[in-house]
Amino acid sequence: MQGVDPAELSLQADQFDDPDHEAIWAAACRLRLADKPVTVVTIGDALAADNVHLNVKGGRPYLAGLWEAGLPVDAQAHADIVRRHALDRETLKLSRLIAQDISEGHDPGRHVSALVEIREGGSPVHNRAIAGGEFIFTASETPSAWWGRGTEVLGATGESLVIAGPQGTGKSTIGQQLALGRVGLTDYSELLGYPIAPDPRGVLYLACDRSIQVARSMLRMVPKSARDIVNRRMDVWRGPLPKSLNDDPLALVKLGRTFHRGTIVVDSLKDTTRALKEDDGGSAYNIARQHALAEGFEIIELHHTKKRPTDVRGRPSVDDVYGSTWITSGAGSVLLLDGQPGDPVVKLFHVKQPMDDVGPLTIEHDNRTGRTHVRFGVDLVQAARGRNGITNADAARLLFESDSANDRKKAERRLTVLVNKGLLDKIPGDSATQTASLWVAKDLPGHLPAGGQNGKASRHLPDLPGKHLQVVPDKGK
Repeated sequence: MQGVDPAELSLQADQFDDPDHEAIWAAACRLRLADKPVTVVTIGDALAADNVHLNVKGGRPYLAGLWEAGLPVDAQAHADIVRRHALDRETLKLSRLIAQDISEGHDPGRHVSALVEIREGGSPVHNRAIAGGEFIFTASETPSAWWGRGTEVLGATGESLVIAGPQGTGKSTIGQQLALGRVGLTDYSELLGYPIAPDPRGVLYLACDRSIQVARSMLRMVPKSARDIVNRRMDVWRGPLPKSLNDDPLALVKLGRTFHRGTIVVDSLKDTTRALKEDDGGSAYNIARQHALAEGFEIIELHHTKKRPTDVRGRPSVDDVYGSTWITSGAGSVLLLDGQPGDPVVKLFHVKQPMDDVGPLTIEHDNRTGRTHVRFGVDLVQAARGRNGITNADAARLLFESDSANDRKKAERRLTVLVNKGLLDKIPGDSATQTASLWVAKDLPGHLPAGGQNGKASRHLPDLPGKHLQVVPDKGK
């Protein structure tokens, strides 16, 4: 119990089978609610006040042994075991009552309904109402990222992540790596250079499509030594859902509660909802997704893109995602993969962002290990150094292969971040001479600060080699 916060486990005292364990957990929860320290001494005093002395089990030494048992990282797994045993006991109890009703000629409907409710995860939804001031002023100015860094957020807490692409471009490969990162495997603590926060509640992977292939894919990713920890922290649902989300908008919530998991990976959307191309189907999926998010689940969604004509080029957008607009409208972050089926090297575009966009990135899937890494990334500092400075239009062409007004603004936001980090200086432009602002690397030999001499910007910069440098290999490549 040491280092465990009772409030984080959502475990009720009456879910323990042993009355003494029930009393211990109830005492720990009362101390936590009273904002008092939860220690062997404080729990022992609270139990004594309740006339619970644990004499049969050995008294305070027994309590001290419980306190030292296990590690905080295992607390959620232990809580899941307690909950499942409690569920099994309640199931057995209700099953006996149903059998008794039938044998005595009574209607078992009431007990059957109770059994269905507890097996499907309890009450479908909680009361989500909150005071207006609390709703507004407890919000963060920047999204909390479970996958990302700073303002570069690929997966935001409380907002779904859609990963879409043509067949064979690695959607499931990326989704599975994210799932293993959320499980807490240290080998998957980051993906594409961005950290993945583990979910202490674990992962429910909905392998609705080709579950045998999903198993083979993960087999190359997970070492045999991790089998037990993956058993404790991840469940896999094989095949289609019990009901289509068109018919049961709370199906994701019920499944998440049944397995007591926090992150749900949907692989893939087409196997959960009928008529996704139509607004009715897209709306049905979005309603189910929003129910799950409102109930505290994180959602990773794998989906397909529309077939693009072979002569169509350019950067993909949310309009390339297959189906109704409500699929992307209700998502917080949308990643699109672009490439040919089976290609190990594909492009990744962040077409909808919770904060700043990431990429585009050229990524490579290792078919032997199932790992994905960035093959090439655009380094704007290196580009500024090699070109003796760059404009926002230069940066936009490097990043987005376009210098449209929108892409120039996005590129300038990235340049500003680098200025704030002390890696670039900005030399303001002059509208009178129609001279564009220039961003230069701070470590250029002989370059003057943005203010120049006497506060005037200098554009007399040395000519360095590497003028046409655009991309650099990722670290270690």
